[in-house]
Amino acid sequence: MFALCHLAIAAVLALPQGSIALRNPAANRCVAAAGDGTVNGTPLVLWDCTGVDSQAFVLHPVDRQDGTQYYNLVNVHAHRCVDVSRTSTSPGAVVWLWDCLGTAQRNQHWAVVDVQGNGQYRLQSRLSGLMLDVSGGNVAQGTPIQQWSDNGLWPQRWALASCDVSGADFVRLAPGGASLQLGGQPYYMLGFQMWYPAQSCGFSRQQMLDALDASKRAGANTVRLWFLQSHGGPNNWDSFDDTIAQLKARGLRAIITLVNQWGNCEARVNGAQHYLGLDWYQGGYRRANDGYPLAYRDYVRAVAAHYRDETAIAVYQLVNEAEARDMARNSCPDDRAAAQAIRAFADDMVEVIRSVDTHHLVNLGTQDNGYCGVQGDSYTYIHAGKVDLCEVHSYEPANEAMPNLSLDKVRRCQALGKPTFMGEVGICQNVQADASCKGPVTPQSLQRRASFFTQKAQANRSAGLCGFLLWDWQYFQGDAFGINLGEPLLTQMPGW
Repeated sequence: MFALCHLAIAAVLALPQGSIALRNPAANRCVAAAGDGTVNGTPLVLWDCTGVDSQAFVLHPVDRQDGTQYYNLVNVHAHRCVDVSRTSTSPGAVVWLWDCLGTAQRNQHWAVVDVQGNGQYRLQSRLSGLMLDVSGGNVAQGTPIQQWSDNGLWPQRWALASCDVSGADFVRLAPGGASLQLGGQPYYMLGFQMWYPAQSCGFSRQQMLDALDASKRAGANTVRLWFLQSHGGPNNWDSFDDTIAQLKARGLRAIITLVNQWGNCEARVNGAQHYLGLDWYQGGYRRANDGYPLAYRDYVRAVAAHYRDETAIAVYQLVNEAEARDMARNSCPDDRAAAQAIRAFADDMVEVIRSVDTHHLVNLGTQDNGYCGVQGDSYTYIHAGKVDLCEVHSYEPANEAMPNLSLDKVRRCQALGKPTFMGEVGICQNVQADASCKGPVTPQSLQRRASFFTQKAQANRSAGLCGFLLWDWQYFQGDAFGINLGEPLLTQMPGW
């Protein structure tokens, strides 16, 4: 996607959020990846400011020392960092793009130095102490970018121009962090789970459109969708892009789930569904070993870069129902090790997303009865890191407005100062007064289900949660929890 940069210069050292362009005011040109290149060693050059992704960068905080904040400058198009070639400390060394290598790689660390409060900045290499500079003071297109001794002249002065749409268009954490807002107003996510990957995994585009239309009529503002590598990504964004367009046409937003813990609708590995075990969370997600061309980590980075300015996305969800069993023994011999692996995974993935997209909230993705590394104190631990909000799933008992297991997790996240949403709430179609699921589906059982859902929705708001999403639109026979068009609960939802 292209992100048009609004060349409004920052006036103070309150640096712009999101993606930026580096514009040299004297030349009136921007830093760009030469030839829109994406590979290691792509040189940076001066070019007419056109607002394309190869001219967009994200200031990603990487370290702080003696009061100086250092940043990686991550190119949005290439997903690589601005790097002084060959770790040179000499004036005249070429500045290019290279894989982002973290806190140890000081030739990728840049300090942003204010120039007398005039809205212009110098960018100083941490390794060499030299400045980002237009080679030879040449204003022509294609002039190389280099590092050079600090001379105070115009080739070393840069305006940081925001490339982003208005932050008010995105779902944000409200002040204090325990709730959501949109456009400065409270935002409560109400809607449905649509668990299939966008327009695939056996479900048609028309079924998706019908479900979105029905969701809108019922008063929903949010749906939860799966954007899995099995059905879209860098090689073909068409299905995902069309789904986003359909959401926007109806004024809906989405929670986008990026991998399924259980393997449904994912690529098969050795002929079987691929459960994400402890080894995956400990590093397997970094390797292309799940039947896909990209490692999960690289896939998520590509998704975040592609949709970084997309306001129809409310939240990225890293996993559907994360847990981390030891698959060699199909057991949980060490819950602490599982929790540590999940926490490290989640923190890393938040950083991956924020290296190219600072707009969207990130959630790990958990259920009520998750097995390994996600219960009790482990639930608190995995959410105490960099994720923005917590999730709970609730299926039983149907006649309890807020089951104790769900409430415990909500309270844990509230203690962390983070909001929680109910990502899946399911009640069987044939539910009885005692909450059992038995007998035929009748108009009475569907009305009873609607009443139970209403009680849960009211309790959800009273407990201070930020969202309530029903499981799920029914698209196949045998889904005992599926919701069909025309059910009584759909007429009750607007009051929730």
